[in-house]
Amino acid sequence: MNTLILGVLNSTNLGDPVIVRSVEYLVRRICPQDVIRTADLTGAEVPDRAQELRNEAEEDGQRAEEAAPAAAVPSVRHLQLRSLRTAGRRWVTAHTPLDLQYRRDRERLDRDRAAMAALLDAQPTDRVIVAGGQMLMDSYALYVAALIRECEKRKIEVILNACGTGPLCSRHNKRELTQALESPCVRLVSVRDGAEKVRGWGVHREVIETCDAALYSAEVYPEERSCKAYGDEKTVGLGPIYSPFMPLKKEIRFWKKLTALLDEKQIPWVFFCNGSPEDYLIAGDILQSISTDRGQSSEELKASHLLKRSTTPEELLAQERQLRGLISFRLHSHIIAASLGLPSVGLIWDQKLPGFFRQLGAEERSLRIEEGAEKVLAAYLRAEQEGPKTDAVAEMKKRSAQILEAALRKDSSRS
Repeated sequence: MNTLILGVLNSTNLGDPVIVRSVEYLVRRICPQDVIRTADLTGAEVPDRAQELRNEAEEDGQRAEEAAPAAAVPSVRHLQLRSLRTAGRRWVTAHTPLDLQYRRDRERLDRDRAAMAALLDAQPTDRVIVAGGQMLMDSYALYVAALIRECEKRKIEVILNACGTGPLCSRHNKRELTQALESPCVRLVSVRDGAEKVRGWGVHREVIETCDAALYSAEVYPEERSCKAYGDEKTVGLGPIYSPFMPLKKEIRFWKKLTALLDEKQIPWVFFCNGSPEDYLIAGDILQSISTDRGQSSEELKASHLLKRSTTPEELLAQERQLRGLISFRLHSHIIAASLGLPSVGLIWDQKLPGFFRQLGAEERSLRIEEGAEKVLAAYLRAEQEGPKTDAVAEMKKRSAQILEAALRKDSSRS
């Protein structure tokens, strides 16, 4: 079989490429004879970011991990304005006949449609696997629908694997997506979260609940002795977030209180991110505020309490391997932590986070920052005492592999 695995490989949020590589790992294990390609869902060329950063570092005389395209690092003010635009567009879409979200997403798709179709024709393709990630939302709904229609024309089978749900405000996006999911070329729709939500959109086919393939990340990215040590095993990693729906002042207040509590207990801490320049910028802003309260140089505090922004999945895994545990917003920081056997507490900003901890059998480890830094820290210390959820992770990995394998075997028997 000729298999094309698609996902969000161009994302600076490194959880997305980790998903694609983890699904590739599983497919190679299940179907070792398959000819496998991976690509970005949009059809865009995937740059070698690690090499780009090394080249920039050499040109600028900087250390490679410090190099980043200037355009990729916005200002806090820019993020705040972007938040207002996003919230406004979604409100208008949800509450008026004017579907601004659809107009924006349609323009993006029209720009990328030819490149996406070219992926299917570049080499023989028998089946396409959408690897997972938050695909069932406005940003990607039209891409997924268009992909299914292109595969339908070419009689290519489609597997939607462990897709996540997100805001789907646009009625046009929702209609096109749900209609495409009913296509006979779609052999599997599995979701890591929001199965009832998908059914509620009017999808009549079977929607199977599964687990995220990134639980295999420790195997996909084995420890490399050549990797730089980014911290030490006594340090707790703190993961902030940029989100249009997370007020920055509220987030800063929470982190300031939590870091003060960690200092009282003499627990070392450090901020890190999943690779997002926006999250990294927010972390710097938090440390700026902490340094002002302490009367300390912000540059000194950043040097000691902010890990360099990871630019590859290998770097992200290397960072997490050096930590004692995590308190973080980003879902894949926790999925990677579970894969590595690290305790973590999730800060809820989206329903996918409590969904993951529910699968893990540790729903009490996901909290909202409104519940207070004291409660969050207490939950983290309990998680440390209880230790890793090894059995639950093993069962989740098994379910993820079994559901994907059943779909792959079914496809192979048709070929």
